[in-house]
Amino acid sequence: MAGSVARLKALATRLWSPALVAYAISAAVAVASFLSTLLLARLSGAAVIGQYALAMSTATLLASFAVLGLDRILIREVAGDLRQGDGARARSVLLMVSRGVALAAAATAVGYVMVLLFTPFVARVDGNRAAMLIVAASALVWPLQRIGYSGLRAAGAPVLGQLFEALPTFLFLAGMALIWLGGMTPHAGEAVGLAVAAQGLACLGAWALLAPRAKRWGEADAAEAGSAERATVDRQLLLAGLPLMLTLFLQLFADWLLLARLSATMSPSDAGAFRVAIQIVTIIATVVATTEAYVAARLAGDFRA
Repeated sequence: MAGSVARLKALATRLWSPALVAYAISAAVAVASFLSTLLLARLSGAAVIGQYALAMSTATLLASFAVLGLDRILIREVAGDLRQGDGARARSVLLMVSRGVALAAAATAVGYVMVLLFTPFVARVDGNRAAMLIVAASALVWPLQRIGYSGLRAAGAPVLGQLFEALPTFLFLAGMALIWLGGMTPHAGEAVGLAVAAQGLACLGAWALLAPRAKRWGEADAAEAGSAERATVDRQLLLAGLPLMLTLFLQLFADWLLLARLSATMSPSDAGAFRVAIQIVTIIATVVATTEAYVAARLAGDFRA
């Protein structure tokens, strides 16, 4: 009996990998996202789901633009610098990317609000005005959250980064469960506001853990962090990120356009029904994204070594 237990322990030790935790988190995210969608549909109906889905799809589109593809570049550069023992440059890259994305997020949010205020955009897509306005806050917060959890991955904590990427989904489900227990009926604006608040909490949490780690890397290189030419984002990093941003943006735009056309030409209810159905398909994409997120920093470090 003791021999069998020992063999089972040895097998479990050989099979164990932190990647299993990352896949478990991704599976939990898929379940939580599906459950929160079902809860919102049950509480508020298909029309609210459609308005919520359109607003959050718009938020995802804006965030993918504002982050400029630099979340992936951050992982590559910081993980490589840390593997080579160049903590000062790693911190410089983090500072430059953070400042650049913050500026891009602010500009994106302002431009988006101008579009909402001075064009018939919301009416054309039959969206909920309050929900679409709250998306501007997501355009400010979500890109910085992505830089925060990407920085954790680059610093050698891929599971922690995965957790903070997933945290808004868990918080949104918890909020929806409380609303359900309270017998309330949320509108689209309230649902989007809850989702953006969850993003804000995840952003604060990711940076609260990343900032002390970055300080331990050493002082940022003065020539890189302080020069006027590199006050926002190093030109080479920006040029490396733009193709990644464009690829993701076009993919997300195709998804957004489909939802927008469904909402405008049919009804928000039809868009909501589509949103619930497509939730199952996203599981495959989640598995692929989890694999990439887990191995990216390690591959970047191995490439530099």
